[in-house]
Amino acid sequence: MKKSMFDYRIAQNNIIVGGLVLAIPMVFIPEFLGLFLLSAICTAGVGMLFWISIAYMIGLILLFLYSLTPPGRKITSQVKQMQNQVEDYATSARSFGLSEQQIRENLIRAGWESKLVSKTLKKR
Repeated sequence: MKKSMFDYRIAQNNIIVGGLVLAIPMVFIPEFLGLFLLSAICTAGVGMLFWISIAYMIGLILLFLYSLTPPGRKITSQVKQMQNQVEDYATSARSFGLSEQQIRENLIRAGWESKLVSKTLKKR
């Protein structure tokens, strides 16, 4: 499938984000809403092109800046959640009398990464 040079979903996201940013002053500053409506009505809709392009540019900038932020927190929370699941299983398995080696083998056989299993079981 050939990819088009212009991705409409990205443009749509930019306009949505920018539109939300423009909506904030419309709610809190009545004059801004009046200016917005007057520019749309008095120019027979041509003023809307101006506001849509402003919304697009604001969304473009905000989404670009968001893409630059490191996703580290999300990843570490996922790793922590996985470690908690391994710890919960290990605690439960120990209560049934399984040895550390049996617990390790069961976790690896179930598809858990051996590095994660070793690291989590060493904590105990």
